[in-house]
Amino acid sequence: MKTRGLCIAAIFLLLSAVLGAESLKVVAFPVWSGLKDSGFFTAREYEEPDERAFRLDIMKSGLQALNPDLAMLTGLNGLPKTAEELSEELGYNGMYSVNKGGVRIGVVGLPWNLREGSVLLVREEYDFQPLESKRFSGLFIKNTLSMGVKTAPQIMGGKITLAGREVYVFTVHWIGGPAHPEKDLQDLTKQYADGNLEGDAYIKAVRESVRRSEESLSLVYSTLGFINSLAGEAPVILAGSLNITPDSREMEALSQAGFKDAWEKGSGSGYTLDGQRNLNIRRFYGSDERDRRERLDYVLYRGEGITVRKAELVFDSPTFGVHPSDRFGVYAHFDVQSEE
Repeated sequence: MKTRGLCIAAIFLLLSAVLGAESLKVVAFPVWSGLKDSGFFTAREYEEPDERAFRLDIMKSGLQALNPDLAMLTGLNGLPKTAEELSEELGYNGMYSVNKGGVRIGVVGLPWNLREGSVLLVREEYDFQPLESKRFSGLFIKNTLSMGVKTAPQIMGGKITLAGREVYVFTVHWIGGPAHPEKDLQDLTKQYADGNLEGDAYIKAVRESVRRSEESLSLVYSTLGFINSLAGEAPVILAGSLNITPDSREMEALSQAGFKDAWEKGSGSGYTLDGQRNLNIRRFYGSDERDRRERLDYVLYRGEGITVRKAELVFDSPTFGVHPSDRFGVYAHFDVQSEE
């Protein structure tokens, strides 16, 4: 009888905690443009146009089935048209920001088929307020004017009101550095000692490794400064293509800043880049990519009143033998507690 009483009490406390909470479903999905980093007038394509259109249709159908409250997309090409079509077809409001546009003025640019960026979609019934976007590097990239041919790391965000709380939501696309800088330098030194790298090539590789490592860590602190200036102590959802590993220095810095990984409620490896399973990687990429298996895409959160209920990979099963991207997405289901 005593055990039964304790169980009833535990259930009562659980229900009390849940009452007053509202659900928030989030999807972070790295979209694949299907374009190569080559071509002057037109960026070269891996696949035929109808294949790419089919992949986009799979993504749309998947989002409809998942029915998330927030969808954070990175690497979506054809902006702003594709973002506007997604918003209209799926019933979302949102914002977008270009971070890879070639050389462009308005609708005229080269390569003509390149205009990638991040998109933040929020269900229409939410009170969504777009805030700011920030690009951390790049020669000159804006939504209507671009002089950048490489992907510029960026963040953009807004806020919603849920359970009487203001919740700030940010989507990010970083360019990651070496996952383990010390090991990277050790590997380069070993290649040099074994005669596989000549002196000039070794020095160049070491400098590049150090530069990328410092740049990647700097992105974390710049991102945190941007978030803190807008959100303060309010609850925050941060999602997207961070391109870092869970045991990296960058993730440690995010953890020290209060961010938690929603995958704490997931199961398995959570690899979003999985060359062994992803059919686009198997078909189009080289052997090095086919062997890679890493978590590079995340849904993170911090702040009082927000807890994660579950997390899982999405878009990781092929439809008629086709994956919608060269990476898998992450789905996280949160509870946001009302303020007392």
